[in-house]
Amino acid sequence: MTPTRWRTKWVPLLDGLKLVWRSAPGWTAAQIGLLLALSVLPIAALYLTKAIVDAVAAALDAGGAERGPIITLILLAAVVAALSAALRAVVTLVTEVQAGRLGDLVQDVLHGKSVSVDLQYYESPEYYDTLHRAQENAPYRPTKIVTALAQVGQGGLSLIALTGLLLTFHWALVAILLGAALPGLFVKAAYSNRLYAWSERQTLTYRQAWYVNALLTTMEYAKEIRLFDLGGMLR
Repeated sequence: MTPTRWRTKWVPLLDGLKLVWRSAPGWTAAQIGLLLALSVLPIAALYLTKAIVDAVAAALDAGGAERGPIITLILLAAVVAALSAALRAVVTLVTEVQAGRLGDLVQDVLHGKSVSVDLQYYESPEYYDTLHRAQENAPYRPTKIVTALAQVGQGGLSLIALTGLLLTFHWALVAILLGAALPGLFVKAAYSNRLYAWSERQTLTYRQAWYVNALLTTMEYAKEIRLFDLGGMLR
């Protein structure tokens, strides 16, 4: 990969991560830590399920006398399920707070740039396209990047642990698991760049739609819309 292509692909990602960290470093660290913690719990639940099945089989072989270990394992599985639900709720809360902090920072940056750029920029459609994309995407997309990267790490750890666990049963289960997951991964990788490029090309259309919506719904233009009977045409 050439240096130019590397910069095109990775520098915007790194800039987005820096922006997220700058907006709320504590909340960002908490979100990453919680997501990684969530990666362990599904493996624990799967292991406990296996242990419960083994304990039930052993109890049946022994005539059903030993029920204490089964009850203990079931209680542990319930604790793991409750902990998973609680952590997911906390992750949702942390993500919402982080998104709010990021939105405030992005708006502050946009306002600072808007009052400092040369006046000629306000006559450029490209400037308005860039501003529109920043206003629409910047308050939430960097947060999604952090969440997605944390989920990749979470999924990677879960996959490694799950693979090791399934290998104790049969290697074919691992092949089936990978065979089910890889097609969706390839499709998403192939079309994500195309979807982003298409969305970027639609910026002008989105911006025009926002403008027409402002004409129809704000007080500044209400009199002219009614005077010249433009409502039907604009709709």
